[in-house]
Amino acid sequence: MQTFTVETSESVLCCERFGRCEQPTILLVSGAGAPGAFWRQELIASFVAEDFSVVRFDHRDTGFSTHFDEPYDLSVLAHELQTLMDQLDTRPVHLVGHSMGGYLAQMVLRMQPQKVESAVSISAGCTVNPEIKTQKGISDPSPEVWSVLTENIPSGDFSADLDNWLKSWRYLNGECSFDKELATEYTRALYMGDKRNAQVATNHVHAMTTVPDWLAERSSDETPFLALHGSRD
Repeated sequence: MQTFTVETSESVLCCERFGRCEQPTILLVSGAGAPGAFWRQELIASFVAEDFSVVRFDHRDTGFSTHFDEPYDLSVLAHELQTLMDQLDTRPVHLVGHSMGGYLAQMVLRMQPQKVESAVSISAGCTVNPEIKTQKGISDPSPEVWSVLTENIPSGDFSADLDNWLKSWRYLNGECSFDKELATEYTRALYMGDKRNAQVATNHVHAMTTVPDWLAERSSDETPFLALHGSRD
């Protein structure tokens, strides 16, 4: 594993690369409030075994990357992702994004398709605009989901907060078997780095309200694109 940093116009992003640099690159993009550690080592190892180089990174306001007190638009995160891509390779990369990262992968694919070999968007839609959602028949999370998630108000103390985090993860896991050890390990990762990591990702929540409407428009680009979304996500 190689650790490195990438400087953007406003922040420093902490990154990790696995595998050989000369191999095609898979760039993993985490969701709101999630550091690079969201992507499990087992998944990364499976990609490396298939002769890929894999990069994961901490968004601004997560992990060991720069933190900010003022909110910003999702386009800021998209431009920082592009800066990272520019410094990784001269050839296009395979983008894999989850949740907010899925929106970012779609945005970068639309903004600079020549830099993307393929893109995967997991558990992400194409809009947050209620009118466009209605037009396209896209559903919203139920009030029950928000009720459960907003009950978790982290204090910044890992031991004190863990039970509430596990309740949230268990609920989001749905009917799948729940790996408490894995959930605990990931929660601990949230508390590494800046103390604000342990709080709800306020700036990322704001950023998600600024998804551009043009993302919902049909694209004529022919870059391979896969959307993964559960029927009970």
